[in-house]
Amino acid sequence: MSNLIKLSTELQTIPTKDINTTEKEVLHYILNKPKSFGSFNNEDKQKLGVYLIAISKFLGIKQPLEDIQRKLLVNTLCSEVKNFTFEELDKAVKMASMGKFSEIDNQHYQYLSPIYLSNIINAYISYRNTIYKKYRNFKENNKPEKKLSREEIIRISTNFIKDEIKEFSENKEEYFDSEYKVIMYKHSYNTLYKVGIIKGKELNNLDDIKSILIKFYTYILKNNINVIDYMKSFYNKNKSI
Repeated sequence: MSNLIKLSTELQTIPTKDINTTEKEVLHYILNKPKSFGSFNNEDKQKLGVYLIAISKFLGIKQPLEDIQRKLLVNTLCSEVKNFTFEELDKAVKMASMGKFSEIDNQHYQYLSPIYLSNIINAYISYRNTIYKKYRNFKENNKPEKKLSREEIIRISTNFIKDEIKEFSENKEEYFDSEYKVIMYKHSYNTLYKVGIIKGKELNNLDDIKSILIKFYTYILKNNINVIDYMKSFYNKNKSI
C-alpha cells in the first residue's frame, strides 16, 4: 500500500485543467484503495446495511427496505463485487442520482434492487477506468528527465520490491486481483528480470507474470530473506545495470 500512497500524493501535481475535483476523488480511491467488500467482517457488513437503508431514503424510495432484502443486498455486494469499496459505492450512487451516468437507466422504480445497484456500479467502474487511463497518460507524458545514478536505481528498485512483498504478505488473497496494480505487477517482474533474479524467456502474459511473482514473494517470505540484501547481491554481480 505504501507505493500507492506515494502515488496519491502526486495528485496535487496534476493541473486542474487535466483533472477536475470529481475525477481527483475517484482517482484517490484508486491509489489509496479503501477496504474492499470482499474483506468486510460482520461489523462492516452491519454498517453497509445501515448505509443501504439511508441511501434508499436519500433516493426517495418510499417503501422501507425490509430486513431480508438488506441482508441479501449486503451479502451480494460482498460476494459478487469483492474489489469494490463502500466509499466507491457511495460516490457512484451520488453521481448516478445527479444524472452523471447517462448510459444507464437512472430510475429505481421505488425499489433498491440488485440490478439497479449493479448498473450504477458498472457505470462507475467504466468511468473509473477512464480516469485511471487519463492519469497514466498524464504520468507518461510528464516523466522527469533526470538521469538516476546506479545507486539511486538500486535503492529505488529494492525498496519498491520490498514494499510490494510487504503488501502481498498482508493480503495474499486479494493482492493479485486488483486491476489497478497491473502496472505494479509488470514493473516488479521487469525489475527482477533485468537484475537476473528471474531467468528464462521474458514473459508478457499477465497470468504468467503473476505466477512467477507469487513464487518469488512466497520464497522470500517463507525463508525470511532480506530482499534488499538479496537483490543487491544480484546487482553486484551485474555491473552493467
